[in-house]
Amino acid sequence: MRRKKLKARFWSKPKTLYKPWRRSFDTISTQKLHHFGKFDDYLENKHLDWKTKRAALDASPFVVALISYTGSQRLFICSGTIISSYAADGGFLGTILTSASLLRSPTIQDSVADDIKVDVYLLGRSMCEGEILGYDLHYNVAAIRIKSDVQLKTAVIGNLDKYMERHARFGDMSFHLARHRDTIANQGLIELRPGMAVIALGRYYDDRYHIMAAPGKIITGDSELDCKDLFMAHSEITKCFGLH
Repeated sequence: MRRKKLKARFWSKPKTLYKPWRRSFDTISTQKLHHFGKFDDYLENKHLDWKTKRAALDASPFVVALISYTGSQRLFICSGTIISSYAADGGFLGTILTSASLLRSPTIQDSVADDIKVDVYLLGRSMCEGEILGYDLHYNVAAIRIKSDVQLKTAVIGNLDKYMERHARFGDMSFHLARHRDTIANQGLIELRPGMAVIALGRYYDDRYHIMAAPGKIITGDSELDCKDLFMAHSEITKCFGLH
């Protein structure tokens, strides 16, 4: 009897743990289609290195999934970033930066859809109802506010180093003289350079709401979107991507 118990103890199959990076490899899509699928529908995002996984998991708490509805019809699906969370009225209010495509009318150009409802899905699979704070359809950005019982983790947003902007956008790395820059005043500024590694993040909207990551690089050139402050990066993503 004792031998039988030991055998069952050491040879029984342990319970499968949830692994955030477990992916299905049954189908691999190499078509560059804009759809609401997962980032790893693309072969480039199937096998992520440990640095990319670590960075994505570190950022995971402030990446959310958003689904908008116009009436009873689903309108759009994307991701967003929690940029602020503060105490108010016995609870907490959070602000999410996302794409204005979440609100865009499918029938009337450059207008917001009627009777919009926004559902926001957080890291712990909890769902909050979103309130539209503001949007700009030209620059395709929107701010959504949610209420929560606990204070939410927020993304650390830094300012760009203006000295590096022309290098990052046009790839001009030629030598030139410049005034001495105040190191104290420039502490915490983000430097962008062509070829610098970046990661596009998203949260999927299915019942697991798992984090998605697509590695990429800063690329040179003009965005052609009538905004000199925009930078471009190349990553293979889907429509479930927001602003990160």
